[in-house]
Amino acid sequence: MSETFAQGLMISAIGMGLVFAALAGLWALIAGLGRLRMPVRLRETEEDLTVLAELQTDEAALPPAVDEMAAVAAVLAMLRAEQEVEAGLRRRQPPVLTRWAAVGYGRQLTSWQPPRGRDQD
Repeated sequence: MSETFAQGLMISAIGMGLVFAALAGLWALIAGLGRLRMPVRLRETEEDLTVLAELQTDEAALPPAVDEMAAVAAVLAMLRAEQEVEAGLRRRQPPVLTRWAAVGYGRQLTSWQPPRGRDQD
């Protein structure tokens, strides 16, 4: 084995080792940050019964009022009209073809090989 070949192998091994060491370091950093930012588990927290009692009510949910339903219907109608206008604009817009792109497409379509079957003089 020649000296330059052995040197090349050593440099490659050192470089690959550094790359994998950096990847392992990043993995350790991400894992450490993930453990620090983990949410507190529910089993470890003490439940406050007064808060739970306030959240639980025996009252039935009231149906939405007529005014609320009318407002929701108006917003949905406006949203649908807006989406239809945007879809119509997308259909009417011509595809963008500049002179630069047209010349490029034309060059792609022309044959770069000389014609076959003709005698070259």
